[in-house]
Amino acid sequence: MTSITTYLTAILCAVLLMSCGQGKRVQTGEVRVDQPVDVPMDTASPARRVDDPVARAPRVAAARMRRDAARAAANAAGVLPDPMVEAQYMRMPDDPEFGSGGMIGLGQTFPRWGERDGMRAMAAAEVEMAEADLAMVRGETLARLAMLHAQARAAEATAAAYRENSKRAENLSDLIASSGVARLTEALTLRSRAQLLEVSAQEAYLAAIDARGRARAVLALPAASEAPDPGLLDAALIDPARNPRLRLAKAAHVQAQAQALLAASRSHPEFGVRAGWQREGRMAEDEYRVGVSVAIPLRPSAWRGPQEAALRRQDAADLDASSAAIDAVELLARVGRAQEQAKRARTVANDTKQRLGLELETFASASATGEQGSTAMLFERLDMLAETEVMAVMAEADADMAAAELWMVMPTPDPVAERP
Repeated sequence: MTSITTYLTAILCAVLLMSCGQGKRVQTGEVRVDQPVDVPMDTASPARRVDDPVARAPRVAAARMRRDAARAAANAAGVLPDPMVEAQYMRMPDDPEFGSGGMIGLGQTFPRWGERDGMRAMAAAEVEMAEADLAMVRGETLARLAMLHAQARAAEATAAAYRENSKRAENLSDLIASSGVARLTEALTLRSRAQLLEVSAQEAYLAAIDARGRARAVLALPAASEAPDPGLLDAALIDPARNPRLRLAKAAHVQAQAQALLAASRSHPEFGVRAGWQREGRMAEDEYRVGVSVAIPLRPSAWRGPQEAALRRQDAADLDASSAAIDAVELLARVGRAQEQAKRARTVANDTKQRLGLELETFASASATGEQGSTAMLFERLDMLAETEVMAVMAEADADMAAAELWMVMPTPDPVAERP
């Protein structure tokens, strides 16, 4: 029986070897689906300074786990079903002459033509989508950090402007009070104005603390630590055709092509082979059996519907890719406009502050001598000084916030994947 079993096993193994070849790699569109697409990046990027904390951010860690899960699942894509082994023993106690008999059988079902290629293509597309999702989440995390640090810088600059004007109001109050000519109420009003400006400065300072606290929360850092600042990117480094969102849309297109390939395989028959040995009774002769089973595709809706759905998904992915490219171009234009506006606002603010400073000194001297109406003009110029500086700070903050969004369209590497 051992020789018979060995013979049958050899036959079936030969069939398996002929069907287990790797076959040709599936290539769909411009993106190969047999391996992930690596997006190169300049190693001098500012992101290198914050790679380790960003890698530990909860959202980034979760995206990496999804990527690793997709890679692990891809290893099993296209694997043949397990072969079936069947064994039976027969004995009839009421018929001593019959003796005993037995049966040994081996069977193997094979995927439909093109089904394994479709499964491999689907798995590779899912890996690429997970890679693109990881790059997008990393970019969003870096952009969030850059935005929060930009908010903190703007709040600190606003607090400094209010505090400077508060100190100026206190000095003017002391000057008017010491002159002995102006009314005491004018000096007290200036003192109240200084206190209000100090309150505004404190509120802005607290806003800066809140922004830095939210930055720590993005990376799940303890309260005693400080979240790193990824900095702002130069718009010249951005290529709209290489942003992570566009990469994700292209991966979705490849996935839809793999779905179409898998659906097309349903139009082919499915085969199975069986081989076995059998003997019934003591006097019976050995019987050898070899059989083939075929699953005939009789329902076209089983593959036409999924194929149509895959085509619709390809169209949707193409629209997403077009939208991602357009949004990246518009972001670059918006950053340019915001930066130009910030430069204009800073130039105007510097010129206006210089002029208002001279006017403020003139009205302060006139108010100290008791000149009618000079105190009201003093208050007006004092408020204009604070408003002018805050206006420039807000324009610069808008430019920084827009530039921070560039991280979302900048391909960023995964430092964990790069480590040996």
